[in-house]
Amino acid sequence: MRALALALAALVGCAQRPGEHADPSFRRDAILGGTSDFADPEVFMIEMSYDGGASLCTSTLVGRRTLLTAAHCLQPEAGRLPRVRATNLTAARDAGDSDFISSSKVRPHPGYTSGGSFANDIGLVLLDRAPTVRFKPWNRDSVSGLQRQPARLVGYGQTSAGGRDWGTKRSVDISFNVVGEEVVYGTVETTGTCQGDSGGPAIHPWNGGEERVVAITSFGPEGCGRGSSERVDRHKAFIDQWFAENEDPQCTADAQCKQGCSPADPDCLCLADGACGSCQSPGTDPDCPESCVQNQVCSVSACADPDCQPFGSPCGFDEQCQTRRCVADPQQPSYCSKTCTTAAECGSEMECSQGVCTKRQLPVAALGESCTPGQTFCASPWAVCTGRTGEETFCRRRCLVTSDCTPGECAEDASGLRFCLPAVMVKKMGSTYDAAPGCAALPVPSGALGVLGAWLLVLLRRRCRVEPRKPGRRRS
Repeated sequence: MRALALALAALVGCAQRPGEHADPSFRRDAILGGTSDFADPEVFMIEMSYDGGASLCTSTLVGRRTLLTAAHCLQPEAGRLPRVRATNLTAARDAGDSDFISSSKVRPHPGYTSGGSFANDIGLVLLDRAPTVRFKPWNRDSVSGLQRQPARLVGYGQTSAGGRDWGTKRSVDISFNVVGEEVVYGTVETTGTCQGDSGGPAIHPWNGGEERVVAITSFGPEGCGRGSSERVDRHKAFIDQWFAENEDPQCTADAQCKQGCSPADPDCLCLADGACGSCQSPGTDPDCPESCVQNQVCSVSACADPDCQPFGSPCGFDEQCQTRRCVADPQQPSYCSKTCTTAAECGSEMECSQGVCTKRQLPVAALGESCTPGQTFCASPWAVCTGRTGEETFCRRRCLVTSDCTPGECAEDASGLRFCLPAVMVKKMGSTYDAAPGCAALPVPSGALGVLGAWLLVLLRRRCRVEPRKPGRRRS
C-alpha cells in the first residue's frame, strides 16, 4: 500500500498542490539533463501529507535541523499546514518509514503570493531530530554579479513533463541566464528543472570556494527545462528570525549555552565538564546518566543515548559525538573522532594525526583508473571502485539507471552496487545499446489494485481543480 500511496503522491505531487487548478500549462519543477546524485547529502526530499492526499518537493539542510524549501510546497489546506517528513536517500522512492525524519513545525513566508507573481516563494521546515550530515551554508550576499556564472541544481523531480521517474535525487550543472529579483537558469527542454524539484537548491561555489545555496527552485514556463529560482539573499530577515527562534542558543533550556543572559542561561551550567550535579536539571546535563534521552545532545556518560553517534560514525556537529569531536577529511564525510597522542588510541582503522584520530587516507585513483576495492580512494564523489565478477576493478561512476551513463550502460556488481559500464565494453559483450534511453517508468498496478489506484487518482485530480492560474506560467 505504501508504494501505491507514493505513486499517487507523485502523480498529484508538486505538479498540483491541493487547492490549485490542474491547468496543463503549469507544472512544478524536476531535474532535466542531469544524473543521479550521490554527493549532496544535505539535499532532502520532503513529503507533505494532507487529509486528502500527499505531494513531494525538494529541500536543503541549512541548519542543524532546518530545511530550506519553497513556500508553495508548504501552503495550508483548509487552514491546516501539511504534515512533513524528509529523507536524503538518493533513491528516495524506495525509502521505508525508518529512512524518514518527521517534522512538527513548518513556516511558509507570510508574504508569499500565488496565482501569477509567486513572490516570496520561500519556506522553512524544522526536523524533529538533527540528521547526521553537515548542513549547507545559505547565501547572505548579493548575487547581482552571478549572471553567466556556474551553478548546480539538485532535485527529486522527474526528468520529463508527464514522466513518472520522480523520487530520485538528481543534479545538473547549469549557468545563471539572468539574475534579477529572481534567478533564471537552464534551457527549454534541455537542462534545468521539472515536476518535483520545487524547493531544491541552486548551489554556487562562492568566489570559487565555499558552496552556498544561492536560490531555490520556484517556477517557470510550460515544459521542463528553463526555470526560475527565488533568491535566498533577499530573505535574510525571514531566515534569521527562524534561526533566532529555532536554531540559535536561547536564554532558556535548549541544550545550548548562550552567554550574556539575565538571569544566566541554565544550559551554561549544563556543559560537558565531567561533573554531574552543577546543572539544575540532571536530565539536560550530559555528564549525568539522566541525560541519556533524546534531547539533541549526546550524553558523555556511558549509556545508550539515542542522540549519540558511535566513534567513526557519521555526524553533523560536535554534540552528536560523545567525544565532542566531529571531524572530516578529504576522503570522508564528517565522522565522530577524538583527541589522541598515540596511534594505539585510535584503533586499527584510524591514525593519530595532529592530535586527532582520523581515518587512514588511501591511495587516490581518478575516474576510469584501475583500483582495489577497500584499498583505493576514487577521487570523484560519484565514483566507486568496482567491476564485474572475476574481472579487473576500476573507479566507475555510480548509477541508478542507464541514462546516468550515456554513453554506456548501468551494470551491477556482485554486491548489488550499480555502476556505469562504458559503451565500448557493452559492445564487446554483444549487448544492444540504446544511445538515448527513455525515462524509467513507474509500474502501473493491474487487477483490483490498478482499478483502486485509477479511481483514487481521479478523485485526487478533481480536488485540485479549484484555483485558476495565469496562463503561460507554471510552478516548479
